[in-house]
Amino acid sequence: MRSFKLVAAVAMLMAAVAFGEPNESIVVYTLELGGNNHADLWENNQYPRFTQGVVDTSAEIFNVENNGDDVTWAVRVSVGGLHSNPGSFEHGYPALGAANLVFDLELYDDSTGQLVAFGAAPLAPQGTENVPTGPGFWSSINDGDSHGIRGAIAPDILANAAFAIGIHNKGDAAGPNDWRTLIDPAPDGPNFDYGWYPTANGRGGVDIGNTKEIVEVDDPSLNGRLIGFGAGYKSYDYTNYRPGVGKLYIDNDNPDFGFGAFFDGVTPGWDDPLNPPAGAVEYAVFEGQISTKGMPGGTYTLKVVPSAEGTNVLHGLVLWKSATPDYSGLGSFAVKANQVLVANPDGLKFTVPAPAQKAQIVARHIFYNNSYYDGNKAAIDPAPIAGANNDDADAIDPSKSPLMVGDGQATFANWTGYTKGINGLIYDVKDATRAPEVGDFQFLDITRTGTGAGVPKAPNGFAVLPGAGVDGSDRVVITFADGSIIDTWLQVTIGTGFGLETAETHWWANAQADCGTVQGTNILVDAKDEIQARANPRNFLNRAPVDWPWDYNKDSLCDARDQLLSRNNPKTFLNCVRIISKP
Repeated sequence: MRSFKLVAAVAMLMAAVAFGEPNESIVVYTLELGGNNHADLWENNQYPRFTQGVVDTSAEIFNVENNGDDVTWAVRVSVGGLHSNPGSFEHGYPALGAANLVFDLELYDDSTGQLVAFGAAPLAPQGTENVPTGPGFWSSINDGDSHGIRGAIAPDILANAAFAIGIHNKGDAAGPNDWRTLIDPAPDGPNFDYGWYPTANGRGGVDIGNTKEIVEVDDPSLNGRLIGFGAGYKSYDYTNYRPGVGKLYIDNDNPDFGFGAFFDGVTPGWDDPLNPPAGAVEYAVFEGQISTKGMPGGTYTLKVVPSAEGTNVLHGLVLWKSATPDYSGLGSFAVKANQVLVANPDGLKFTVPAPAQKAQIVARHIFYNNSYYDGNKAAIDPAPIAGANNDDADAIDPSKSPLMVGDGQATFANWTGYTKGINGLIYDVKDATRAPEVGDFQFLDITRTGTGAGVPKAPNGFAVLPGAGVDGSDRVVITFADGSIIDTWLQVTIGTGFGLETAETHWWANAQADCGTVQGTNILVDAKDEIQARANPRNFLNRAPVDWPWDYNKDSLCDARDQLLSRNNPKTFLNCVRIISKP
């Protein structure tokens, strides 16, 4: 049973009955969220009952996090009342059910009050199904493939935003053969004139006979709307008591309720669709999905907007059991409803959580540990120290960066000439799901040619300094023993343990006492490096900055000691570090 707010129209309805005047025929549309259509069963040619969602989210907003990336909507329909059309044959007779239903859906972004800027969800094959790759309207049953019962009707990817039409016609059904849907090709009806699969953004749908062409229209003014559903039937199975839409059986022996008018089987009369009788269970008549993939986080409101002109009821003079479909000689069984209401006109709200921030490495540095620039300390500084040349951050060489996949051939930016080798790395990590750990990093010495299988290198120091990195990111400081990684390439792999979307591998190199002397793909250390150190002197009065390439021992001086370091550590093409490439 549903509950919703009373509206003025209902009050008027009750007042009319109290004075004994004919009531008006009423069709009530009720929107719900969060149901389950059991699409996997449909894909396997079964007829599952739709599991109802909620019709009132005022107390607790429906949260997408609890339902994956999709929001399932559904629409219930109730019919009742005595039709009012003074002077006509149907005046004062009960509305026996729905003959035609027409409505749109509109989705609003609560932050702007405007319709959302999407139409049909883009789909892509995944296994045996088509699934959304972005936001928009779609149907997990009418997903455009040929699988299952729905796929046999209209397998077309352009119909991917289709309403899936579903009703359970027998409340006490014992098996799947009794679970009927409005457009299932069942020999005992109902016989639909058309059952549109409307799609978003102006795409025309297909009728169940596949006679209507799907047309794709690019019209931004249609964004946020699922437009123009129409479901009606041109005849009913007049050889039994089954009109298909509305009351299923109108006699004492078969008191089952479909959707539509509610009769007690004994004294047929007008019924209030806002207050169905005890025992009546309403089922969703239409359902579909909204993919929230890629939608901004926030609150959204979905509304059902019915057409008063297109919503018709079955008038009470129709003779159901007849040898011929003459509708009691009336020529038609349908008449426009006097009133068309929405039980929850303000719509239903759902929230989309803000996309989870993926962890990022926002900076990668090499620093000269145990050098003049960090105060000649081998230990990691537990926090930044005021002043220059006092901590590990002061020893970062801003001219250096790792060789990344896609960078191509390595350059002097990817290696250092520090005579203590690679002994300090810093990584700034943002939005980590947990604090990085030493086990998240793998270090392999892959030899001077960059082609070795790799010898693991264990750090001798590891620390995480919260908020010490770029833009408040967490700074990871890693140190190695002096001289333990020298004249070689170091391969660094960072795993996904603290939230990186994918693992990352990059490379650093060291060629001690080199200032960028290259011949082909050989990083040579020869007289040129010595001459360059002599040509770029620095002393106590004019100390070298941290990125001075000729200060090989990083003591802030460029003097005879640096010249001797290059002279005493020569590298030829036979034993030098080679330039590698990462396309």
